[in-house]
Amino acid sequence: MPAITKLRQRLLDLQAEVRRLAPQGRTYVVTVGDMAPNRIAWLSAAAAALALLIPDRFNAYRTKIDSLVAFSTSTSAVQDVQTAAAMLQHVVNDLDAGTLLSIADSVSAETFEDLLDHAEAYLKKKRKDPAGVLAGVVFEDAARRVYRSVRQQPDKGHEIEQVIVQLTSNPPSRPILTDIQAG
Repeated sequence: MPAITKLRQRLLDLQAEVRRLAPQGRTYVVTVGDMAPNRIAWLSAAAAALALLIPDRFNAYRTKIDSLVAFSTSTSAVQDVQTAAAMLQHVVNDLDAGTLLSIADSVSAETFEDLLDHAEAYLKKKRKDPAGVLAGVVFEDAARRVYRSVRQQPDKGHEIEQVIVQLTSNPPSRPILTDIQAG
């Protein structure tokens, strides 16, 4: 299972815990033995999951959840958990819509863009072998990412030819570009 799929599931699991920790529409009186420590621990777990998914600490989701964790008290924990849970739902929605790009995706895209630029430079100098190697690396990575995303299964152990045959012999029923995620 790709890491992004595991993180998405973790966000959904955290949301499911909210019903127990901070149900909507209830008024809480803080007492000894209250659930506040569990709520604050839940906030920390939510912040940790978001940090793995969104490494950019200046991202709006990250800054908000980090402030909730930093300033949550036993009297604000219920509302803080409810706020964080709503944020997690929006993160999951953004993931599903393909609008949440991770730093890993951005770095990968920039790296492969650089490799293609180098390949082009080699080709202009009539050095087709190194140009072909670099372009081939970029192509193989892209094909494997599409395979993992569309087929929802790992590509390890498959030769690139098998990956290409699988993608071309049984095309997906929906557009591929909306499905590509880091894996």
